[in-house]
Amino acid sequence: MTPPRWWRRGPRAADAAVCVAFAICALLTVALFAVPAVIWYNYPPGSPMAHRVTVVGIVVAVAGTLMLRWRRHLPVAIALAFAVLALVSLLLTAGSGATTIGLALAMYAVAASRTSITAWTLTVVTWAVLSLAHWNLLSITYLDLMGLGWLETRPGHLQSPPGGLTPEQWTGTELAPVTSDPVRVTAVVTIAALLLLAVALGTNTRLRRQRAENQRDRERTLRREEQQRAMLSRATERTHIAREVHDVIAHSVSVMVALADGAGAVAATSPGEAKVAMQEVSQTGRAALADMKRVLLALDDAPAATGDDEDLATTVSRFRLAGLPVTATGLETAMPEAAIALATRRILAEALTNVLRHARGAAEVRVAVAHSGEVVTIEVTNSGGGTTAVGQLGAGRGLTGMRERAELLGGTVEAGPVPGGGWRVAATLPVRAPATSAAREGDHT
Repeated sequence: MTPPRWWRRGPRAADAAVCVAFAICALLTVALFAVPAVIWYNYPPGSPMAHRVTVVGIVVAVAGTLMLRWRRHLPVAIALAFAVLALVSLLLTAGSGATTIGLALAMYAVAASRTSITAWTLTVVTWAVLSLAHWNLLSITYLDLMGLGWLETRPGHLQSPPGGLTPEQWTGTELAPVTSDPVRVTAVVTIAALLLLAVALGTNTRLRRQRAENQRDRERTLRREEQQRAMLSRATERTHIAREVHDVIAHSVSVMVALADGAGAVAATSPGEAKVAMQEVSQTGRAALADMKRVLLALDDAPAATGDDEDLATTVSRFRLAGLPVTATGLETAMPEAAIALATRRILAEALTNVLRHARGAAEVRVAVAHSGEVVTIEVTNSGGGTTAVGQLGAGRGLTGMRERAELLGGTVEAGPVPGGGWRVAATLPVRAPATSAAREGDHT
């Protein structure tokens, strides 16, 4: 059984509704006591006991309403307070009035906010105490409290006292006749039913809240995991994009700077050579723009081209024009797939760019590319050379970028000095690269 939405979303309105309902029920009990069928069969009309029942009923209505206002914050204390109020009412008037209804409402709050052990322990204890008290002290029947005492009398006797007494005899007595055992059993069973219903509804509410909270926890966990995956994806994406931008900018700009320096140096004496160098600067710039366009298309999730129009020979010739004495073998080697071809060209370009930056005066630069069937190898070795101002343009990502690119394809890159002076870069790329790595390599081109 699910409460209405306004009940779940408006706790203050729900508490007010409970308090008003209890107050109406308690005051209705007091009003029903004035019905002839009730007062004649419980206490003499106008007797001190009859007045006491009225006063106690009003006190129960006021006190119970005030206590229910705090049942959400102090459910156990309020339940115990209603049990005490029921005992006091039994001792003073031989009836519990509306206190058992208030106890059930408080027990609902206990079951809804406390553990099952607490709720059932309190239920059993209060039911046992109140059952014993009702069995020994109860005098007002539940039918009388509901104004239905006439069901137990003969027609035409609603204004007569019980037990065959005359009105004068009955008015002279102080207490009502002792309640019969069936009435006691009815009272005990009624209290048990009210408490069981309250605990069942309260437990259902608590379990529903727990399920809702668990669902919210799972949703929060999923959101955090999605955010973490998104952050990792963005970090990986930034790494790939940074590597691509480095390859495009560092390689192309380094060659363009070297070509421009060479053109400026020979412009006065050899205008033809300077013109050729500047044409190569223009071609290199256009190639860099095309590469940057592919990177930006990949960032926009647009269908970017994954191939590359430039071959290894064109890459090497550009560095020759920039002034590197390159001798190369294996530049016409057929590549098994586009991802390996791209990685080969980028690693070769990065290695030659490092030579151009840091060993501009190298006497010889040897390039060897080979495809053995299982792996593709790239080796770039330079002999000697000194550092030039061009080296200041580096971003410190050259070797790292080469290693990352090779690792994506399951390969390796080794770099280090060689005996006698110089530097060597050797890369090995397996022919059968992982499918996911190959796809990733193409996506960021």
